[in-house]
Amino acid sequence: GAEKNPPPAVGAQENDDDKSLSRKVAAKGARRSILLLFAFVFVWTNGAEWYPWNSFRMFADWTPNPIDYERYVALDSERRHLRNFHMHEINPVLNRKRFVDAMDACATKRGGDGNNPDCQTFLDFLHPRALAMPQAPAYLVVETRIWDFEKDINKPEFCDEMTTYLYDVANNAVDVKHHQPCDPIDWNACCASSIGTI
Repeated sequence: GAEKNPPPAVGAQENDDDKSLSRKVAAKGARRSILLLFAFVFVWTNGAEWYPWNSFRMFADWTPNPIDYERYVALDSERRHLRNFHMHEINPVLNRKRFVDAMDACATKRGGDGNNPDCQTFLDFLHPRALAMPQAPAYLVVETRIWDFEKDINKPEFCDEMTTYLYDVANNAVDVKHHQPCDPIDWNACCASSIGTI
């Protein structure tokens, strides 16, 4: 008589074997991925940094107190507040570190050499761009503001004192003053955009 339960076709059995093998490989890969994830979490929580394997921790750190931060202010010829400015108005790839370091190198009361070639290069770069800025500011000021927020979280202007770097556009020169009282903050944001520099 005819067989009641014929054996499965050879092709169907091979497909089942392939699916089973694929599931095993996927499960093995998932286990390895989970173990790798836990290894990264362990390294991250213990503070180790092995770039590039856990570079996501590069900027994850507690900010020391007191904090310091910069404000960029444009003044008119009477040294009255004109507006905020942004360093990217000067050049789209100019970053905070280069800008502040150059202002510091050019500060006339820093005790350094007034003929610093790096300073002169910066002034030659800055001067025509400052002259072309909207509203023609007479001075560009970088305020490095210091604030001990743990001591007084409600401090007016969120600042205890500041160091000011003042660029005189007409004279193409930089001056610095330390331990200055804090100016009011202009909360109006400025007009420039970043193309991705730090």
